[in-house]
Amino acid sequence: MTARITLIPCLLLLSISSSLCAAPEFQCDFDGYTANEPLMESQGAQKIWKTQSQDPAQGIYSVVRQDTEHHFSSSSFKKMLEISDISRENNVFFRLWPYSVDVGEAGFVRCTFADPRDAPHQGGGFILRISQSPGNRNTAFALSIQNGNLIPCSSKAVEPNGDTVASYRLDQAHELVIVFNNSQSDISYSAGNLPPQTMDVWLDQKRVAQAITACGGLGAGEPIRSFDFTSKSKPDPELDFVGTLLIGEVSMGSLKNLPPLGS
Repeated sequence: MTARITLIPCLLLLSISSSLCAAPEFQCDFDGYTANEPLMESQGAQKIWKTQSQDPAQGIYSVVRQDTEHHFSSSSFKKMLEISDISRENNVFFRLWPYSVDVGEAGFVRCTFADPRDAPHQGGGFILRISQSPGNRNTAFALSIQNGNLIPCSSKAVEPNGDTVASYRLDQAHELVIVFNNSQSDISYSAGNLPPQTMDVWLDQKRVAQAITACGGLGAGEPIRSFDFTSKSKPDPELDFVGTLLIGEVSMGSLKNLPPLGS
């Protein structure tokens, strides 16, 4: 049996996989970081997060917090990541992404999140982009998470298209899974068929959107190597994004390591 070398609690898989192990190629639950400190881009010698925004003077934060309200676990030891963009300056935006994780043309991104009710909400939301590398021209799929709504993005500008595919309750933990296919042919996974350059969206173990068309500038057949959370700035301060999101864990992997899904 072959072995898999992992880094705990942020798992960046460095060796060939075992058929008995379904751990994703990238996973982070933030428990190994120091509470109330900015997210470190590396843990020890391992490079985990390549870029993260932390500039209190500009109103953007990525800070590890203790989950004192038990959004994600009853354990008093659970930690989470709080990402915030509360800047009213229209040239300021948030970004967070890991080092390259090559999962091929099809795979998944999973995260658990909570959207605080008492945080200010404005604009298009945090955009979760799935890409070859960060940036709209390298993006294949994207979803806006904002104020109780999930909204797919469209066009090469990767902007929310206005059509809410699912709503979620504020102040509660939710599981989001995006299954994507950036290949040039249909693929099959545990829930069925997925056409080329489309994604399925799952919220709390239910499929809420099916075969959503790709966006951004990445062409079909190009491998996916990254995901990122970003905020989009607008020329009008009244439309510029303002928001906060709590992330309990996040993972990215190939379809062979897709976690169990509901109905």
